[in-house]
Amino acid sequence: MKWSVGKKIGAGYLLAVLALIVIGIAGYASTTHLVETARWVDHTHQVINKIDALQVALLDVETGMRGYVISGDVAFLEPYNAGVLNVSEAVD
Repeated sequence: MKWSVGKKIGAGYLLAVLALIVIGIAGYASTTHLVETARWVDHTHQVINKIDALQVALLDVETGMRGYVISGDVAFLEPYNAGVLNVSEAVD
């Protein structure tokens, strides 16, 4: 069976359209995956920032407690009290 020139051109266009559809679907899937990955990266940064805040608050608690235990000065309990509030906020 011989193909005419018109059929060959039509088959070429059909093949090109099918290739564009496949490329479009792959591009959409890739972009969707990229957006989801970016959301998880943002969430990870938020979690890291919360953990850093918790670590700073715990350090304040530790510093205040150590200062009070060593010196017996009530003034060292200020960072301790503030840190305890910050720890409970960070944990919540």
